[in-house]
Amino acid sequence: MDQVNAMQQYITKLKTALTDLQQKNKDLEVKLEQEHKLVQTLEEKLEYTEKKLSNEKEQVEMLGIKVDEYEKKLKSISDTKKPSFLGKVFNNSQLDQMTIKINQTEQSLDLQIQENEKLHAQVFTLKTQLEILENKSEEEQQIAKQKFQKLTLYYQQEKAKKVELEKQIQQLNLVQAGLQCEINQLNQQIEQLKKDIDNKQQEFLSSRQLLDKNQEDMKKLTQDLINLQQDIRQLEQEKNEFQSFVQEIQNYVTGLSIDQQYQDLVNSLNEIISKMHKQTYMKELFLQAKPGNYEIFKLAQEKILKLGKKNEQLIKQNKQLQDKLQVQKSKQE
Repeated sequence: MDQVNAMQQYITKLKTALTDLQQKNKDLEVKLEQEHKLVQTLEEKLEYTEKKLSNEKEQVEMLGIKVDEYEKKLKSISDTKKPSFLGKVFNNSQLDQMTIKINQTEQSLDLQIQENEKLHAQVFTLKTQLEILENKSEEEQQIAKQKFQKLTLYYQQEKAKKVELEKQIQQLNLVQAGLQCEINQLNQQIEQLKKDIDNKQQEFLSSRQLLDKNQEDMKKLTQDLINLQQDIRQLEQEKNEFQSFVQEIQNYVTGLSIDQQYQDLVNSLNEIISKMHKQTYMKELFLQAKPGNYEIFKLAQEKILKLGKKNEQLIKQNKQLQDKLQVQKSKQE
């Protein structure tokens, strides 16, 4: 479980890192888009400034043409004011008429001079404006040129940044693909670990159930062994009682007669008792007996047979219990 938790935490960290990379990628794309819009805006502004400068140049050229026209017109008017040699030729009447015309012309010239002065003032104003516009145009052109150079440099830098960002995005995509592949592998390992854990838990439950059953069997076998030991003790007690009984018979037979037949009976009884101590038993029938002692021998025979059978059963039960105990110990180990 600790390993599964550690792997899940590692997967969580990988997912968090992947999310951060994706967010960073989006932020970079947004920033790049904003910078593209800014460059586009600056390019439009530069184009507008260039158009404005072009229009101002056209206006300056038109003003220059007007100034030239005014200067030519002023010069022609000044030339007409000079005295003519024709007055010497005409007579007095003609001279009077010419004088009137000259006066009228002078008045007209005075008006024209005033107008010319106004035109000179306008020309001076236009020249001043032209110089200002030219200076302003040069300054704006210089500023626009500097801005354009800065814009060009900035655009190149942003283009280089864009290329670098695209490389970073490609690298991030590769990292993302690698992380996703690693996450998929870790998920598969986690699923396999979960299956292994479920199998281990199932085996543990089965082993626990088997252990509980073995403990119950052990308790039962222990109780059977205790009962068997009690039966063995009871059998020992009965054997001792039977030995006392046989001793009484022996004493009785010895005291009654020293006949060889009774001595053989005592030897047979001793042999049966010896066989019982060796945990083996053979059926013996006491068919030879004196008529007066037949009931005693019959009783001894039945008791010996009964004890022998019970002893055999107890030996078998003890052997079975020992085998079961050994099997249980092997299972527990």
